Amino acid sequence: ALKLGYVTRVHHKDNTRHAVIGTQTFKPKDFAAQINLKTESCWGIIHAFLDIFAKMQDGTYLIFKDPNRAIIRIYETPASAFESHYADDYIPENEQALPAEAAAKQDEDV
Repeated sequence: ALKLGYVTRVHHKDNTRHAVIGTQTFKPKDFAAQINLKTESCWGIIHAFLDIFAKMQDGTYLIFKDPNRAIIRIYETPASAFESHYADDYIPENEQALPAEAAAKQDEDV
């Protein structure tokens, strides 16, 4: 399975703090068909990645494409970095937990 994560900055001026806003899991063949990917032309890129990963230790890695440059970065992450402890079910906005600051302010208003 292929898992894509969508990430945003917590604040647009802070480039050090990010939040995962969602993930999607795809079957590789379905995803390739969805983006009209020609698998025959991908083998060179895959071969290059395999050469890089063959030299690395076993582990969990994040491949990051810099949106402003023609650079791909590979980061090693903890094995549990992509485990979710959140429910997959939708929680209505009025039932979601408030951030600590908002909860304290709400308690003062009551």
